[in-house]
Amino acid sequence: LQATFYKIDMIVSSEAIVLNSLKYGDTSTIVSLFTKDYGRLSVLAKGSRSSKSKFGSAVQPLSYSLVTLYKKPQKDLHILSSAEHIVMFNNISLSYEHLACGLMLLESVSQALVENDINVELFEILKQFLFLLNKAEENPFSLITSFQIELAHNMGFSLNFDYNKHKAQPDMTYKNYIFSIEKGELADGILKNGKFEFRFDEETYGKLNIIQNSPPEKISSIGLSNKSKKQIRDFFVNYFSYHFEKHFSYRAYSLLNNTK
Repeated sequence: LQATFYKIDMIVSSEAIVLNSLKYGDTSTIVSLFTKDYGRLSVLAKGSRSSKSKFGSAVQPLSYSLVTLYKKPQKDLHILSSAEHIVMFNNISLSYEHLACGLMLLESVSQALVENDINVELFEILKQFLFLLNKAEENPFSLITSFQIELAHNMGFSLNFDYNKHKAQPDMTYKNYIFSIEKGELADGILKNGKFEFRFDEETYGKLNIIQNSPPEKISSIGLSNKSKKQIRDFFVNYFSYHFEKHFSYRAYSLLNNTK
C-alpha cells in the first residue's frame, strides 16, 4: 500500500516586526514580517486597507506585533489571520529624522535577511534598537549607525573602527583614514585596488570609534554632522553591497532632506 501525505497549512503565532507593506488589490496588502520564530515571511493581509480592517495599524511598518497566520508549506506567501500591537512606537513618527532612521533600520534588515531564515539574535537586537529609537530625544542617526555595526557582526563580517588596530595614522595627503571594505578594518596603507577601500575623514572616523565603543543606551548623546551622516551612509552602502554580493541601498535616507 502506498501512503499519501497531504501538506496542510499550519496555524502559527509569533512576535513580529513589520518591515514593509505593499498594496494588493483594492483593499489588501502584502506585508513583509520579521518574525521571531520563523524568520522573514511575506503574508497577505486581506482587507487590511478597508475601514473595517481587523488588523488596524498593527501591519504598518515599524509595528511590533503579535501575529497569527496560516503558514503554507513550500509557499512564499502566507495568509495573515490576526495581528495586534505588543508595543506601539508612537514617538518614532513624531519627527522626520526619527522616522527616516527607523525606516532605514528596517530597510537594512529586510535586505540582509533571506526568506524563512530564522535569526532570533537579530530579532532581539532590532527590537532593542526600536525601543531606543522610540525613546531617543536626539541624534537618531547615531543609533542607526550603531545598529548597522551590530548587523554586520550578526551577518558574519564584523567591523572594527579601533584606532589602534594597526597603530593607524591618517593619510596626511588627504587627511583621512583608509578603511578596507574587504577586511572590515583600517588598511595598513594605500590599497592597490581603490574599489575595495573607503576613505573616512578624521571627524567621522572618530565618531564611529566612539559609537562602536559606547553602550547602546548612551549612543543618542553622540551628535553627527550632516557631512558625517552622508559619509556613514555611503560607507554602509559600499560595505554591505560588497559582503552581500548585491546592491544595497537606503531609500529612506532621502527623507532626511526634509529635516531642519
